[in-house]
Amino acid sequence: MVIVIGEILMDIVKGDNIVYHPGGAPLNCAAFLKKLGDEVGFYGVVGDDDLGKELIAFAKKQNFDYLRIDQIPNKKTTYSEVTFSENKERDFFFHREDKVDQCLDFDAIDEIVDKANHIHVGSFLISEENGRKFLKQLLIKAHKKGIKVSFDVNYRAQIFNSVLDAKRIYHKFLKQFDLIKYSGDEDFLLENQIDKNIYYLRSDGKNLVQLSIGDKLLTSRNPLKLSSVVDTTGAGDALMGSYLHTFVNAKNISDYESIDEAVLISSLSTAYPGGAESFPNKNLINFFERLINKKGSINNIYEIKVSGSDCQIISFDLINQKVLIRFSDNKEKSINLEKIDF
Repeated sequence: MVIVIGEILMDIVKGDNIVYHPGGAPLNCAAFLKKLGDEVGFYGVVGDDDLGKELIAFAKKQNFDYLRIDQIPNKKTTYSEVTFSENKERDFFFHREDKVDQCLDFDAIDEIVDKANHIHVGSFLISEENGRKFLKQLLIKAHKKGIKVSFDVNYRAQIFNSVLDAKRIYHKFLKQFDLIKYSGDEDFLLENQIDKNIYYLRSDGKNLVQLSIGDKLLTSRNPLKLSSVVDTTGAGDALMGSYLHTFVNAKNISDYESIDEAVLISSLSTAYPGGAESFPNKNLINFFERLINKKGSINNIYEIKVSGSDCQIISFDLINQKVLIRFSDNKEKSINLEKIDF
């Protein structure tokens, strides 16, 4: 079982309407792994308020194989205000006055290590001393049992005192993980910290992804870009989840195929708003894998033929499992995935 540990919070998007999306990179990653059919657990902490109750209810709906969410009395659940730029890139401001994500129960460590064959942790864990103590004990016990641990750098300047303080903290832990995901904007945190025995999954934020291990470097061969990006929230978590699925199942972990699929899935997740809610499920992933096999490449993946007619995939209905197709005469049609014959 993969057990994911870290922040669970509510993303609040304020625009014409106020929209609430359950989130936190670790929760998003865990939810996506479960959609891929993995055995998944999650451990996080919320306050004893309405937001906390909503997040617990959402987590229960993910049907995790192990779920522990501690609800702390007299504490407020962390939430973020999300704003978007013109190109749909998002910015987060965290309301984390009670730092409830740090109220971790150290007794959970033995329970987690006993159940897990892989552990994944989020970055909020290292932002405060209590979380760092928790992670240090977790790493010691996990490594003693031969359990691999992965980490999402996911740097948020707001939760650290300074850049120098963040670098000092990250450098205490970076060489203790087996797989690390980070973005080009976070290169400065890994300066002089690269270890030849660690897998690194690096994204430049533009669907260009590199995987490195030792002297081997793979770059996604055909970066995908969806023409109708709705929301990039959770795209990095989908990338992490997709490759982590490959990593824990020991399938193509050093092959182009693994990062090509991770990029594909990350791209698909931008077609729908929110984090965990936006992730494509296995049916949609299978649809695109079938399409890739038919085309022999992921190049120009959105340009397809349906019943002999040239058309383009415009968007996806993740709830009803449909794709919106635009034909060469500019007419559009929504079609069930299973009814599309390439």
